[in-house]
Amino acid sequence: MTENAKKNDDPEDQLEDPLPVRRLRALIKDRKLTKEFAETDEFQALVSEISKVLHSQIAHTVCAGLSVSSRAASVSKPMEEIFNPHMVECLKTSKPPFVALHDGEDRWYLAKAMQLADPSRVADIAFTEIVREDVGEKARKTWVEIAFAAASSREDLLRQINSSISHVFGAQRSRSNSLARRIRRIVPALKDELILSELPAGPDYGNQLRILLSGHFSDDGPEEKALREEYVQDGLAVLADVARLSLSISSDPRTYIAVSDMKDWWRPASAPVEVERLGVKLAATGVETLLVFARQGHKNEPLRKGIMEAVGRSAFQRLAERTVNLDATLSEEMGTWLVTGGSAKSRHSSEVVDALSTERTNEDVSRLVIYLASAELDPSEITSLSREIEDLMPEQGDGVLEIGKRIKQVSQIVGSMAKRKHLELFGRVGDTVEFDPAQHEPIGEIAIGSNSIVARPGTRLKEPGRPERILLKPRVRSI
Repeated sequence: MTENAKKNDDPEDQLEDPLPVRRLRALIKDRKLTKEFAETDEFQALVSEISKVLHSQIAHTVCAGLSVSSRAASVSKPMEEIFNPHMVECLKTSKPPFVALHDGEDRWYLAKAMQLADPSRVADIAFTEIVREDVGEKARKTWVEIAFAAASSREDLLRQINSSISHVFGAQRSRSNSLARRIRRIVPALKDELILSELPAGPDYGNQLRILLSGHFSDDGPEEKALREEYVQDGLAVLADVARLSLSISSDPRTYIAVSDMKDWWRPASAPVEVERLGVKLAATGVETLLVFARQGHKNEPLRKGIMEAVGRSAFQRLAERTVNLDATLSEEMGTWLVTGGSAKSRHSSEVVDALSTERTNEDVSRLVIYLASAELDPSEITSLSREIEDLMPEQGDGVLEIGKRIKQVSQIVGSMAKRKHLELFGRVGDTVEFDPAQHEPIGEIAIGSNSIVARPGTRLKEPGRPERILLKPRVRSI
């Protein structure tokens, strides 16, 4: 379809344009609206006829007259000075008559004519046509300009557009594909104005933007898979652009709820990779906004929660850690909160608990390694013992043999754990050593430096790149 596509099948929309309108359109097409022609009686008579058209009681006739007059006014400054006063006079009524015309260019010039009216008088028309306009993007853009001129805030503008979507689509809202295609045309027409407008944002601005992008659909979004993906990618790209330049959007948790809404359209499956990437891009702007609040000592918990729900905890924490690491001025307390949601004190406590837990685990594994290394638990010795018992008590011999097998399995598991934790035995039983209380655990009284015998080995931690450290000292007794 093109700009000249058929608008609708309203009977009044199918009326033939009045003769003066057709004559003026032909003159414009033939480029005969010159300064010289404007001085002729023929032209003066035509202007008079157009003026009568603009005061007709038939809406289609008036709109056709406004459209062709607007087209004529665009030809030159002299033509603008001739036709604009007639259009202004026509538009002085409290609510000008309106019918959407058949041709896309005619609809655009009609919208341009409506710009001459008081915005409050044509606001309802503008908000309806922003939504109802199918493929006439120039007309839609003009209606957007009128809507911004009439709105009291960006929140107010989006609320009225959302209302128009509900009104225009009505029962057709179940046709999610058509709705998605229409919103994909509406949003680009709004984006630049939303970013650059000097209108106040309004407290519900972020929520109204969320409703525009995701609130008019069912839980499954657009039915067509490819359209759904394109729609969400476009929507997230717009959200990211607006949030990047608008603190009122980037600081509103509901902005990020829109991300969650649209990603849920793929459940129980995951959203496409590109959708996830665009979601993270928007979240990065949100984290930068969190940083602004954090620098001022404010913990914006709702915003943090909204961003984290949009992209997940791990992606959020990666963004937050990167942001915090690049800001040397942020206090430890606020940096910890931004990344983890907790306090620096609780983080330190957690780190201490983790360290203590690791130390205890290492000591427990060390004791198992030592016990399993003792001669009493040597699987080969237990196997020999089971054979001797079996000669006297066959059933008990089998039980001892099974114990030996289990001890061997446990020994292998513990040995693997010790290797992963970089634990090793040292101090072989029976070796003679000089007693050093820093290295050995005495059995009874032993003089420092005197010879002693290792009665039980010890364990040490040998992590790569770190100094060697004793976990359990070998036990020694004097000779």
